[in-house]
Amino acid sequence: MKLYRLFLMVAAGGMLVSCGSKAPVKPAPAAFSLFETVLKDSAGLVRGADLGDDPDVVRQMEYDSALVVSNKYALIYDYKLPEERALNLKYTFGGNALQKIEMDVFLASEGQADTLTQEFKRYYSKKFGEPQQQMGVYVWMGPSQTGSDSVIEMKDESAEYGYGKLNITIYPKDFQSKPL
Repeated sequence: MKLYRLFLMVAAGGMLVSCGSKAPVKPAPAAFSLFETVLKDSAGLVRGADLGDDPDVVRQMEYDSALVVSNKYALIYDYKLPEERALNLKYTFGGNALQKIEMDVFLASEGQADTLTQEFKRYYSKKFGEPQQQMGVYVWMGPSQTGSDSVIEMKDESAEYGYGKLNITIYPKDFQSKPL
């Protein structure tokens, strides 16, 4: 009888092990999206940031490892992206509040810049309506958390640089640059 019980336990254990030994199926890795990487977060105006944000709020949105300048006037971040691409972000502050966002995306080709420009154009047009366009610069007006209108300017600067380059600058409608 003991031998019979031992046989049943070994058989049951073998069935449990064989059922559980199947390797889990890993989901396919998500394709890299340059637009989603650069935008990062759809809250705010870009990367989750909004005019009027405190410097500490902005610091929490970005990676410390990419921080290259930090002072009471600015936070500057440099990111390396796949395929010889880079992202440079400059957040400018006044009175402990975010006053301006400058974003430069450096790309391997003018075609990549054109694709990214079209994706941002669709994104901001859906959010704020059709842009005005002057001399190759797309301009949107949109609300910010400060209550005043913000200006979003976007320009594909590839032709000027000879490689893919997109610039997005965001500032309050009534923004006037003040000397530091």
